[in-house]
Amino acid sequence: MDPNLTSEQREWLHRLDTDAPLKPEPPPDIAAKLVEYGLAIELVEGGLQLTTLGREALTAEQTSTEGSSPA
Repeated sequence: MDPNLTSEQREWLHRLDTDAPLKPEPPPDIAAKLVEYGLAIELVEGGLQLTTLGREALTAEQTSTEGSSPA
């Protein structure tokens, strides 16, 4: 996961990970960052959709979280 993403941006990235026909529409500043990082693309009909890079970032985040041992 990109270390420059805020927790709110990461939360929106998780929300976008859906197969629902209507995609959630994040606030413009968050949408701009996700698109800038290449993690999502803007849809013509509105909203964002995860890119392959976005899905890989979520998978990497999940893997690193599962692989960490409790302190």
